Amino acid sequence: MDLDFKPFDLLGNVYKNGNIIFHPITDQLYSTINNKIKVFDLKDNISSIMPFTSNFNIVKFTLSPSGKLAFIIDCLGRGFLVNTAKGVALAQLKLTKYIGDVKFSPCSKYIAIAFDGKIEVFLLNKVTFDSFNAWIKTTSLTVSTNKMTTLNWSDDGELIIAGGEDKKFVVFKPGKQICTDFKKKIAFRLIDAHKGSIVNCFFLKNSYDCLTIDERGLASLWRSNKTYGKLDEKVNNEDKLTFVVYERENKININDSASVARNVECTSATFHAKNNILVTSFSNGAIVFHEIPTFSLIQSLKVGDVAVKCVAFNKDGDFVGIASGGNSLGQIAVWEWQSECYIMNQQSHTHIISYVKYSPCGSLIATGGMDGKVKVWDGKSGNCLVTFIEHKSSITGICWSEGGKVVLSSSLDGSVRAHDMKRYRNFRTFICPEQTQLHGVIVDATGDLVISMAKDEYKIYIWSMDTGNLVDVVSGHSSRISGISFFGNNLASVSWDKTLRITNIVDNVSEVISLSDEALDISYSPCGKILAVLTFNSSITLYDTSNSSIIGIIETKYDVDSGRGAFETIKKETSQRNKTFEFIEFSPDSNLLIAGGNTNHVCIYSVKDRMLLKKIKMTINFSFDGVMSNINYRQLSEFGNLDFVEMSSDDDDDDYCRKKSMALAGSKISDKSERSYKPTMRVNAISFSPTARCFAIANTEGVLIYSLDRYEKFDPFLLETTVTPQIIRQLLNTKDFCKALIMSLKLNDSHLIIRSLLEIPLEDVKFVTQKMPYLYAEKVLNWISANWKKVTKSHIEYVYNFMDNLILSHFQNFKNNARNILPSINGLIQEISHQRKLYIDIGKKNKCTIEYLLTVRKKNKFRNLPKESNI
Repeated sequence: MDLDFKPFDLLGNVYKNGNIIFHPITDQLYSTINNKIKVFDLKDNISSIMPFTSNFNIVKFTLSPSGKLAFIIDCLGRGFLVNTAKGVALAQLKLTKYIGDVKFSPCSKYIAIAFDGKIEVFLLNKVTFDSFNAWIKTTSLTVSTNKMTTLNWSDDGELIIAGGEDKKFVVFKPGKQICTDFKKKIAFRLIDAHKGSIVNCFFLKNSYDCLTIDERGLASLWRSNKTYGKLDEKVNNEDKLTFVVYERENKININDSASVARNVECTSATFHAKNNILVTSFSNGAIVFHEIPTFSLIQSLKVGDVAVKCVAFNKDGDFVGIASGGNSLGQIAVWEWQSECYIMNQQSHTHIISYVKYSPCGSLIATGGMDGKVKVWDGKSGNCLVTFIEHKSSITGICWSEGGKVVLSSSLDGSVRAHDMKRYRNFRTFICPEQTQLHGVIVDATGDLVISMAKDEYKIYIWSMDTGNLVDVVSGHSSRISGISFFGNNLASVSWDKTLRITNIVDNVSEVISLSDEALDISYSPCGKILAVLTFNSSITLYDTSNSSIIGIIETKYDVDSGRGAFETIKKETSQRNKTFEFIEFSPDSNLLIAGGNTNHVCIYSVKDRMLLKKIKMTINFSFDGVMSNINYRQLSEFGNLDFVEMSSDDDDDDYCRKKSMALAGSKISDKSERSYKPTMRVNAISFSPTARCFAIANTEGVLIYSLDRYEKFDPFLLETTVTPQIIRQLLNTKDFCKALIMSLKLNDSHLIIRSLLEIPLEDVKFVTQKMPYLYAEKVLNWISANWKKVTKSHIEYVYNFMDNLILSHFQNFKNNARNILPSINGLIQEISHQRKLYIDIGKKNKCTIEYLLTVRKKNKFRNLPKESNI
């Protein structure tokens, strides 16, 4: 059983405070989300998160010109040199808390960092056996007493331009020769020509001419007296310094040229030197394009009403990445400015995500938040397909119909709404006879009945999907109902009154079972043979559904291991008693049970053995509360925890440095007050994919997807001493394809499996699949399902033919062992549906293109016909 689940993607949040950047070579967009970096692959339409995570929120990062290295800085000023391919930190550098900007040199050997009033340049040193220092400081220049906000390198790496809050910019040559070698010294020049803080500054392509933009929208073009590539000029007098002199050639107020109000601040700017295109963004959501050096207005657009925090060009200058909002209003968009259309436009939930659920096919994920929105996400691309905004209060439950054509959601506004996934509309609304709040919603296997539970009335409501009318009301509990689950005709419900009620909705007969403590959640296994009940004493009781007898108990008390809250002053042992898991979920094969709740961990248990198999820590981000295992008692005073005193009123500061406003007593969401708090890390919902290869956790920072498909590992199967790669190659040479494929499966080497599979001649596929034992046929089916992209990259028709013959040859055994292969079958259906949709779209485009070409050919044919002469 493979339990090597790794974080693969993060949904629900697309951007937090920080910068965005395109990969220098590929069309990948990098965005910061708390202590993680999310990668959007615009070409393959796939999103993922980088394996590297920091201990605090990331505020700045940059990529080397080759894209192989990344330099990431968190809110405490710690810098990490990271290998982007593996996500491994290679070196660490301690800096100050405030970091303005960081950039790699064009040769990738140097890193320039702007912080406080300084600019420092470090050389990446080769680590040897006698030297472990990865950083060599080559330049340290104090420019101002104010903060430096931006810097950039010239194309030849000879000069650096930097600007700050003192409304000045500086141009200098990095290196030790600044203060030692007068013959080759280019002294730095501080230029004061702006009335606002410098937002960004750039060098032009293959030139020392530069461009500067301030927060008031003034853009200036400066001409240099130095020829590109000829900085080191010898002088006879050693006391004479060679200065780089700049003269302003042109300037423009971008606010006036784009009809933007004067009181609107410029928040970000980017420049594509090859195309000479300047893009500036403003605090009202406006974005303006200008051509340099004439400052001709190309176009302007508005992406929303919130401030645009960052804009970035891709390598070709065709796409512009736009990051706006931040915190709870994060939005990422990619704008193709030539065709004036969005390539991607994604928006985060504005509040904490309260529920998540996979669709029956596993390709879609539905999320509901405290903002009252229901979003449906593509599980592969990570893109939001549709947002339903009909609810007026927080979402408390989500479920899918059996065919995945309808997604239902319950809310605290007292309604359950059914949404059509074909037309993307709310086609049915279910309401209660009396005004009440609903939490949790389920649907029966046929999709005819919709069931939800009231929060305060201790009742369960059943509606008809076809008519929308209330069919029945199930009562009997004497306290709040905490969970419901449905299988067959049996509706199981648990409550805080320490009872479990199993009601047959056809015969209207109920069975009451007493529990040891207040119940928190309940779940039927997908096979319907086991019913699991989670109680407040951290016990999961397993019942046999055939006779309602207890078949086992899983004790989770010592697995909760919740972190300490910063407001806690009691002992850890006392705090641990009041914390427990709150949610449970079965895997599709009913062999695993996952639990989560008021803790930073989720635990996977074996249903058969009643034991813990894997414990997963969701985050190591100390910017969240509840992550640290101990409290820093030195920060406690008679006025409370000093960590929550407001240190800064700047909205651009990171959450950990500035912190968030503390909620008023008795409320979870409120306006800003005198003190602040950190959001607490906890689990709000859990959902397993039908393929059993991934699961989703809705927690404080979003929906975290854990998958088995990201990392490969060596996992031999029935390995013997006679099974070696050399013998497999010999079998392939002698055309013993069946035995070669079986041996490669034993070795579980991806390259050998693919080679053994693809070298089978098409006419011999049927013979090989019939000759193969069922044990290995099942192994081939599971392997192809898990490695579909690799094996179908250039041989899709061949793989379809092989799978067709494999299923026809072993269909009876597959049917008898459907429970074991069901996740693989669901995975194959998901992949085939995705490819079918892709090829249908390509076919439709090709059809339209061919029709257009035929029409043009006919018109040209008629034009070229000789005209009849009039006699």
